[in-house]
Amino acid sequence: MASFLLDAAFLGLCAGGLRWPWAWSLAAAVLWAAAWAYPPRLRGAPLFLWAACLLWAAVSAAASSEPLNSLAAFARFSVPVLLVLSASGRFSEDDRKGLFWRLCAAALLASALVFLLRQASLTGTGLYSHVNYTACLLACAFAAALAGLLGRAPEEDPAWTAALRFAAALSLAAVLALRSRAALGACFAGAAVVLWRRGSRKTLLALALVLPAALAVAPREALKLDLPSASVRPRIWSAALEVVGDHPLLGEGPGLFERGFLRHQVSAPAGYPTRFALSSAHAHSELLQSAAETGVVGAALLVLALAASLILAWRRPPSSWAAEAALACAAAFLAQALVDNPSALPALGWAGALALAAACPELPEGGRRWAGVWRGLCAAGVALSLLAWWPSWALKTRSPGAALRIAPGDPSLWEALAREQLKRSPPDLAASLASMQEASRLSPSNAVYRLALSELHGVRGDWPAAAAQARAAGELEPSSPQARLLLAEAFCRLGRAGEARAAQDEALRLAQGAPSPETAYDRFVLGARRVPGGCL
Repeated sequence: MASFLLDAAFLGLCAGGLRWPWAWSLAAAVLWAAAWAYPPRLRGAPLFLWAACLLWAAVSAAASSEPLNSLAAFARFSVPVLLVLSASGRFSEDDRKGLFWRLCAAALLASALVFLLRQASLTGTGLYSHVNYTACLLACAFAAALAGLLGRAPEEDPAWTAALRFAAALSLAAVLALRSRAALGACFAGAAVVLWRRGSRKTLLALALVLPAALAVAPREALKLDLPSASVRPRIWSAALEVVGDHPLLGEGPGLFERGFLRHQVSAPAGYPTRFALSSAHAHSELLQSAAETGVVGAALLVLALAASLILAWRRPPSSWAAEAALACAAAFLAQALVDNPSALPALGWAGALALAAACPELPEGGRRWAGVWRGLCAAGVALSLLAWWPSWALKTRSPGAALRIAPGDPSLWEALAREQLKRSPPDLAASLASMQEASRLSPSNAVYRLALSELHGVRGDWPAAAAQARAAGELEPSSPQARLLLAEAFCRLGRAGEARAAQDEALRLAQGAPSPETAYDRFVLGARRVPGGCL
């Protein structure tokens, strides 16, 4: 069983992390089916906490405003829980060594792509879609290689020791090349676990002192202060805390973090073309993501379940280098998960879950009391996984009106519906206005919706409302020429010629100095189309 799970995770890592919906959906169904005959060996608090965590996520999904749209996220979350439940206590020493070598092989491939092909995010190679996923894999490999290096005497096998030194050095060098702050912290966390358990407390203290000194020498490079995106993550964390405050008990629902983020959207840091182009489906912290999507209770259950498994693994004496490598890998993964979302790449999350399971000691076969319940859960997991791709497919293939039955909180669908209503013969202006107002309510910082509302009010002849919406768009995006053009149009229709000319002059000035757009939102906001009516 353990060997099969390891092969599945390794193949998934080498196949792009299974980030495509159909790929992880099919792989998840296979894992659930394979777990049918392997009920958990965990007992007591670890078993019940993981079960409670899964149950609470299901309740949160069912109680959310978009239960069908939460289906895929809940299915993704259920697989790592399955792996911890089914694999914990089943890893033999050979299985743990298999995890170690598979992890090193995947990291070697990632390092080669980083250094040889210069594909930092590996997107061009068809593998991982973001640099942080690659960096997390490398950090886990570094921690595991360090554990293996310190867990065996060098004289036992010089060639093996040299290979481990190379793997650890290469993984750490790749992390530094990627300039991933989260992964560097994960490397330190993994190393701290290894050094502490090996009794090298002085070495750990020295390392803890060296790192701040290194940051002081080159703070801009180490902390990415030379990049506009350096302060993005703290801003997202701030918004995530506000999302948690909206629904502290059950959360937004699995997979619906972006709905809350759009309500509390933060402005982008200096250097971005527009203020509110920044959006995120992830909180860049698994803990905050859990709290935002499943409530404070869901996040607390997740922390307690992880703590129960870690305590079980920690109590094991450091007699097996492979078990120490698994524990170091799990520690590195969880450290990065505090400030990132590595489990958003399904196969990477599965690898982290397997490392946690492998770190636990072997447990005796349990009774068959709950075998029927486990098989029923596995059957439900197979069905859930096979259906999980459907909502995202339906949202892409159905008309906006039909798609809104699945995702009524998606402002982009309301915008698409408003534009569809305008194309009818004759145009349904009232319905289009109502749909665009709903989009603006769901995403109040989106200036595109304000601009569209200004145009719709202008078409209906409600020029005071058109001016108010254009002014609101200009306040959201001060660099928008179109907001000034629409304001000039409204002032002209209201007989305020002086203010109309001033607004038009400001629009021309902004259009001449507009930065290069990077997104569709930027292009719309920074563009300067002819205003309706041609008054000026």
